[in-house]
Amino acid sequence: MVSPISKLRHIKGYTRKDLAEIAGVSVNTIFRLEHPGRTTPSERTLRRVAAALGVPVSEVVAAAAPPSEPTPRRLKRVRADYFGLAGWYLAQLAGISERTLWRAERGEPVSRQTIDKIANVLEVHPLELAPDLYGGFASHPCCREPRSGFTILPPPEVAA
Repeated sequence: MVSPISKLRHIKGYTRKDLAEIAGVSVNTIFRLEHPGRTTPSERTLRRVAAALGVPVSEVVAAAAPPSEPTPRRLKRVRADYFGLAGWYLAQLAGISERTLWRAERGEPVSRQTIDKIANVLEVHPLELAPDLYGGFASHPCCREPRSGFTILPPPEVAA
């Protein structure tokens, strides 16, 4: 998915370096604006980038806004409650870093391959751990028929 700031930059025919020079900011700042969510840019930075792109500041502010709260995943509950595994141990078994596991548990962006690695270790379907990455139960082709070798866990309890 291409960010709105990236689209505007491409329309103008700018590289990240070109836009950074015109706006008077670093190339890394342009990258962070195109991939929002980790840092909050200053108003000054947003004004400079908007002026360089020739668009209203509000358009850049909306594009650089951090995403809403991450989608909660069942990964931590599955790891701890069903399997009793410590996070560091699961990360080691899956061949990923503890930080990546932590990000996956919080619902932050991780690749499907990461979820697949964790699911393989836990012997559950990846959709059980991160339905947000697979478009939900009903739309996933594997959900029409249970996959052999995977355990389908009961749905989570709904908090009142």
